[in-house]
Amino acid sequence: MLNEEVRARGLAFSNDGTKMFIAGITGLANAANPDIHQYSLSCPWQLTGTCGEEEKTDECYDCEAPKLAKVEVHITSNTSDDIFNENSPQISETRDYVWTFDQKTPYPMFDDYKTPIIADPGDEVQIILELTDNRTLEDISDSGTYTNFLHKPNDMNNFYANNFDEYGKVSTTFYEWHQTGEDLFYDYDQTVEWSPPKITIEETSTYQKDLSEINLEGGSGTFTISFKMKFLQPMQTTDVWVQGTDRSGNFFKVSLPLTLKVAGNEPLVFESKVNQKVLSFYDESMLNDVVSDWTGSTQDVSELAEILGIADEQLPPWVANLAVWVSEDKISMGDMIVSIEHLINN
Repeated sequence: MLNEEVRARGLAFSNDGTKMFIAGITGLANAANPDIHQYSLSCPWQLTGTCGEEEKTDECYDCEAPKLAKVEVHITSNTSDDIFNENSPQISETRDYVWTFDQKTPYPMFDDYKTPIIADPGDEVQIILELTDNRTLEDISDSGTYTNFLHKPNDMNNFYANNFDEYGKVSTTFYEWHQTGEDLFYDYDQTVEWSPPKITIEETSTYQKDLSEINLEGGSGTFTISFKMKFLQPMQTTDVWVQGTDRSGNFFKVSLPLTLKVAGNEPLVFESKVNQKVLSFYDESMLNDVVSDWTGSTQDVSELAEILGIADEQLPPWVANLAVWVSEDKISMGDMIVSIEHLINN
C-alpha cells in the first residue's frame, strides 16, 4: 500500500467490510481531488491474521503471579521463672518452623500432611512470607494472612466474609496489607491483637543466570512481609492461608502446610441441651475473697449464691465443699464455676 500511496488522507470500508478505500494526494492528485485506492479484504473488517481470530502476540509484560519462596512461623511465649511468684522475671521461649518451596511451579504444592502447631493464650505468633516475582518486587501490591476458619456466623458482617478455605469455611481473623491503600484487618470474636506488618525488599540489579528468583527486569531478590498476632483466647484447630498480588492483578492464595490451634479450656457441653443456664454474672473479686477464707463445709451456701447471682435454693449445702477444695488448691475457681453450672442444668 505504501508503494501506491505515501500521503494518505483518508480511510474507509464498504458496508460489508470486504473492501477498504484509501484516499491520498501522491502524484498529481491534491487535497481537493485525491486519488482513491481500493483493496479487497479476504476477511471482512480484518487486515491480518486468520479469519475470525484476533491477532495473537507472544509479548506479555507481566503474566506471572508472585511466588511463595519461604515461610517462617515463630511462636513466642512469656513464662515466669517461678510459676508460684507472679513477680518473678519473665522468660521468653520461642519455637521456630521453616518451609521452603520449589520455584518451578507458580504456587507451592503441599501433601496432605500438615504440621500441627499449638500456641497458648498470650502467645505471639509471627508469620513471615518471602516472595519472588518475575518483575520488580516493588510491584507487589497486596499480601494477607487468614485464619480462624469457621462456618459463617449469622451476625458476621458480610463485607468481611469473602475469604474461604477449600471446605467453604470463612476466615474470621485476617490481616490484609495494601501498598497503595489502608490495611484491612478483622477479628470476629476478639481472638487476636494484630501488629502492623513489616516489609523488607532486597533486590539487586545484577543479572544472575542460575537463580530461580530472577525477574525480567534483570535483577533478583526477595520481598519479605511479616505478620504478627497476639492471641487473647483459645482458638480451635484451623488452617492458615496466605496470598500475594502484584500490580498487574496476578496473585496466589494458598493454605500453608500447618494447622494452628490456641489451647485453653474447651467449651463446656452438657448432656442436656434444653433450657441450658449459664451464670451470667458474678463478682470475681468478692468470690475470691470468700473462697480463700472458707472455713468448712457447714457454712451457709447463701453467701456463694448471692455472689454468683443465683437463687440459694438451687444450691444444696454440699456445694460448699467446692469452695473448700478451691481454698485447698484441689480444684480451680473455674472448675468450681463449671461444676455449679452443671449442677443447675441437671
